[in-house]
Amino acid sequence: MTDDQWAGLSLAELLAAREALDAKIQAVRSEARDAAIAQIRELMATYDLSQADVMPGAAAAARTRKIEPRKKAPARYYDPNSGKTWTGRGKAPRWIAGQDYTNFLIPAEGILRKMAQQVPAGA
Repeated sequence: MTDDQWAGLSLAELLAAREALDAKIQAVRSEARDAAIAQIRELMATYDLSQADVMPGAAAAARTRKIEPRKKAPARYYDPNSGKTWTGRGKAPRWIAGQDYTNFLIPAEGILRKMAQQVPAGA
């Protein structure tokens, strides 16, 4: 269609034409895709080719990579009254909420060793 022909159409007619055109494009694209797949399969059968022959990297890419579990964050805050710890992630526990977090900071590994000694075996 020429610009003059499009100019005479209403918005509803233009939208309907676009829908019809989109549907036609999708149908032609689907037919072309199906024909290409059929041609590829025919050539693979004719020349006795496998998927690995045609796409050598596809087998490696198709393998799923191992998803490693999320590492547990180390504790950053310690409640001296209860012995509980908090990583600083998520909602603050009641024992630290509304207070200055720096008062509860774990000062290095010394306190971690002390905490480990206090934990009963098998806990």
